[in-house]
Amino acid sequence: MMTTLPEYCWMAVQASLEKKAERVLVLDVRRLCDYARYIMVCHGEVQPHVQAIVDHLRETLEPRLRLHHVEGYEGARWVVLDYTDLVIHVFDEDTRFYYNIEDLWVEAPHWWFRDDGTPVVLPPPAEGEGPPDTFPTPRRGARKAGT
Repeated sequence: MMTTLPEYCWMAVQASLEKKAERVLVLDVRRLCDYARYIMVCHGEVQPHVQAIVDHLRETLEPRLRLHHVEGYEGARWVVLDYTDLVIHVFDEDTRFYYNIEDLWVEAPHWWFRDDGTPVVLPPPAEGEGPPDTFPTPRRGARKAGT
């Protein structure tokens, strides 16, 4: 398992944390899909917060990466930024926990980031095992998988 992330992932994480994004997660999906190398997921508390996170991500990344597509900005419940190698999902809190897309990529190595930017790396489960039970404790409003 790769223990470091490319610079563009670190830039995206830092930019999202600068705008107080919550539960920032980067997934290494290189072995699991062909449309991206990494997927980042985070959320804001309300729609204006989501838009502020997205705006700052774009300001930070677009001088270095080409934005292929953006979807959902006006409604700001689930915004997708597609930078080809990096796909970023920025949700409002309720929408994130409703769709729980992290569970789609349970086999991928996970990097959760604390508010100070410190990563917590979780390897994928071993073959035949379920997801690790050491995921960070969800914040308020979170729902458990399968509920």
